[in-house]
Amino acid sequence: MVRSKVVTNAVSIYLRVSTEEQSKSGLGIEAQLELCKSVCERFNYEIAGVFTELGVSGKTQPLERPQFQSAIALAKKTKGRIMVAKLDRLSRNLHQATGFLDNVYDCPEILIAENPTASMLELRLKALIAQEERDMISARTKAALEARKARGEISNGTVGRKVHVEKATAATKDAVTRAKELKSQGYSYQKIADVLNVEGFTTSSGGSWHKQSIHRWLNKQ
Repeated sequence: MVRSKVVTNAVSIYLRVSTEEQSKSGLGIEAQLELCKSVCERFNYEIAGVFTELGVSGKTQPLERPQFQSAIALAKKTKGRIMVAKLDRLSRNLHQATGFLDNVYDCPEILIAENPTASMLELRLKALIAQEERDMISARTKAALEARKARGEISNGTVGRKVHVEKATAATKDAVTRAKELKSQGYSYQKIADVLNVEGFTTSSGGSWHKQSIHRWLNKQ
């Protein structure tokens, strides 16, 4: 994917908080905005616009967020960049975050206000830490479900297998829907497979997507 060329100092600031983060110190919208403004002043960036996403989880694919889409559109129009306070404001998913850093997506350059001069290695480490935090939350949720299961509040056996199959089917359906969106945007089968893998989509068996499987699913009658 060819990233749009940066020719101005314009930045589109993108702010995000999830529902559970809105009341936590250091994660509020005002704190994010102040950090971004201070960096803009320090490096002489011109703020072209500010876009705020409220109550949106870090798990949500950034390209599916309305305000982030608007930030992309303005950044392209002004031939500038997008600025976020911290990398996890963009995504807590390691593959998604690094996908933006590696230019997998059709998106202008991303600036991280928390550390505007960070190297690619530092940014990858931050993405890894954000993923680790997300995984810890997931592990705690899983432990709670296992405890409920042990108390007999959740059935297992055949019902459990049925739920697994239903989840796998739903996951494949979501992946195919996303693949169709990318195909309509002119992506090749190989590029679609790359994006799905970066975004964390898996096949029904839990494996990676390949261009052959993409072609097969998209051409099913």
